[in-house]
Amino acid sequence: MLNGNDFYIKIKYFTPGYNTPIPVESVLPGYSSNAVIQSGVGWVSSNGTSWTPIGNNTSLQYDLCIRAYAANEPVAPIISASSVTGCPGSQVTIPVTVNGFTNITSMSARMDYDATMLSYISFTNANNCADRLDSIGCSLDRQLHKLVLKWQGTAPQSITAGGKSQICIFLTSQEIQSFPLTTMMIYGWDCQFTDALRSPLFDNPSTTYFHNSQVTYAVIQPTITGQTQVCYGSGYQTYSTEPGMSNYAWSVSAGGTIISGSDTNFIQVNWNATGTQSVYVNYVSPLGCSPPQPASFGR
Repeated sequence: MLNGNDFYIKIKYFTPGYNTPIPVESVLPGYSSNAVIQSGVGWVSSNGTSWTPIGNNTSLQYDLCIRAYAANEPVAPIISASSVTGCPGSQVTIPVTVNGFTNITSMSARMDYDATMLSYISFTNANNCADRLDSIGCSLDRQLHKLVLKWQGTAPQSITAGGKSQICIFLTSQEIQSFPLTTMMIYGWDCQFTDALRSPLFDNPSTTYFHNSQVTYAVIQPTITGQTQVCYGSGYQTYSTEPGMSNYAWSVSAGGTIISGSDTNFIQVNWNATGTQSVYVNYVSPLGCSPPQPASFGR
């Protein structure tokens, strides 16, 4: 099969004793019917192996007349969902970008996602030309859900290469783990476009024209370093955690006092009581993630 070529099959068969062919025309699954059909062209065979071209009618008995016709089809745009990293239990936005989106009149993009890890919230229109964008969601099973983004323009529209067509918004689950999650998968011909004449564009194999996204959970687990054995009255002790974060929140047990650094990645503590004591810290990562529980450190 040549990339960009569609094949239209025209079959004529004869009933023994009759010389009028019965035409059967069909389009191979997944191919366009835009090809121009040539009339009166067929092939005859008496043994099913050697074939001779014939015209419209013949009195010969034979099995099939088959002629394949090819038509060059313009290719569909490439649609890509950006990969993102999100915090557990928070919203993530997945921009959908396009390339080759020129004089397009409609599109239909299917997005499959794991409903145990993501919940679909909504989408926003990222391009003025796609003002008729709509979404249809349904559950395929308990885990797999499907979202279809459909758009049909009143006139051919174009989007600059690499431009966004829409932004999808999902809510992540509360799972505290890091894993890649494929959120967009295309089966068969689920991603479809039409050109300025509203003819379907060639988009098979779908993996060439639709690029999946991955949502990765950012695992945040603070750590604390410092002296585990401290003698009473030995002076200020320093404890540190990961740098580059924000909203540092330090605390210590009742036997100590934070002297300095409570809003940085390290503090100085004066221990004024004996016994087992603890240091705690939490913070917000650059992605806006914060652990559900602070880290603890005992001495």
